[in-house]
Amino acid sequence: LLALNLSNVIEISSESKKAKVEIYLINKLKFSSVLHKILRSKA
Repeated sequence: LLALNLSNVIEISSESKKAKVEIYLINKLKFSSVLHKILRSKA
C-alpha cells in the first residue's frame, strides 16, 4: 500500500513538473514575441 502511494506521488510530481515546464516555455514564447514587437516598433 505504501509503495503504491509512493509511486502515485512520484507520478503526480513528475506530471506537475511537466506542466511547470510547459507553462515556463509558453511564458518565454509570449515574452519573446512581445519583446520582438517592442523592438520592431522602435526600429
